[in-house]
Amino acid sequence: MNKKFILPVSLMLLVNLAVFGLADWESADEYGATNAFEKGWNLVSVYAFPDAFEGRIAELNKKQLNNDGIRGIFFYDKYLSKRYIQLYPNYETEKMNALKDYLENDRTDSFSPASSTASSMWVYSNKKQEKTYATTDGPPLLSSMTLKAGWNFLSVTPQMIGKKLADIKGNCNVLRAYAWDPRSQQWASIINISFDDEGLGMGFVIQVSSNCKLGASENTANPPAPPNLPQGDNTGLRKNIESYYYQEYSYEECTLNNAKEYTSKSDCETAWKCISIDYAKLIPETDLQDLANYMKAHGGEGGDGYYRDKNPSIASQMNSIFSKCLAGKHIDY
Repeated sequence: MNKKFILPVSLMLLVNLAVFGLADWESADEYGATNAFEKGWNLVSVYAFPDAFEGRIAELNKKQLNNDGIRGIFFYDKYLSKRYIQLYPNYETEKMNALKDYLENDRTDSFSPASSTASSMWVYSNKKQEKTYATTDGPPLLSSMTLKAGWNFLSVTPQMIGKKLADIKGNCNVLRAYAWDPRSQQWASIINISFDDEGLGMGFVIQVSSNCKLGASENTANPPAPPNLPQGDNTGLRKNIESYYYQEYSYEECTLNNAKEYTSKSDCETAWKCISIDYAKLIPETDLQDLANYMKAHGGEGGDGYYRDKNPSIASQMNSIFSKCLAGKHIDY
C-alpha cells in the first residue's frame, strides 16, 4: 500500500461503521494479528480492543492502556447520531445505549456494534508500538459481510489475503476504497491493490452504491462489453450527454466567468463544444444510460465528477482532450 492519496477531511465525517448481523464464522481454532501502531491515528480491527464496545476497557484496563500510550478509541455511528462515539478514555454510555436500543428495537434485521467483528475503529497512540491480539470468535465469512450504501469501515481478514477488492466484491458496486497509512497520517487508495499478510487486521473504508454483500466475485450478469469502436457522430444518449456537459460548462466558463481565462468568448464556447463532443465519445455503450439518467436528474450538473468517480481511468483521456480542445483558446494552453 505504497500509493498515497490525501482524502478530503469531509470524508472523515461521512464514513460509516459497517456492522453485521447474524454471521457465519470462519472455522479456525484461533484468529489473530499483529498491528504496527504508529504515533498518531491508527485504523485497526475492533478485535484489537474487543471490550471497548461494552465500556469494560475504562473499568478494567484504563491504567494499562494509559501506560501503553493509548489515548483515544472511537468508532462512527452511521445509524443514529451520525457522529463518532468515544469508547475510551471516556465511554459515552448515553450515546452507545441509544444506538443499541435503536438497533435492537427499531430495525427488522439484527445489528449490533458488538458483533461487528470485521469492522475497524480509530485508535490514537502517543508512540510507535505493536499490538497483538487473538480470538476464537471469527472473523465472519466474506459472504456474511453486509455493507450499507455509502462508506463502511472494514478490516482485513484472512479470506482477503492475496485478493483485490474486485475478487471479493460479491454483489457490491464498489465506488472507492482507501486504507489509512498511519506512518504518513494520510489515506491511500487500495481500489486496485492486493491485500497482503502485513495488512491483516488493519482497517480500511469502502464506498458502495447500495446495500450489498461481499463474497467471491463471479461476473455472470452480463457478457463483456464490446470494444470501444469509433463512434462517428454522437447520437441518442451520447448526444444527450454531450449537450448536458456543454450546457453546464460553457455556461459556467463562458457566460458566468465571462471567458476571463480564454482568448475570447467565442473561443471559449468553441473549446467546450469540442470537449463535450469528445467527452461523450469516451463513454462506453454500457455506461451511457446510467450517466444520462444521472445528468438528467441533476439538471445536467455534476455528470463529469460522477463518472470520474465511477471510472477513474477516464482522467488521463480527459486531460488529453482538454489539451487538444483548449490549445490556442485558453491562456494556459
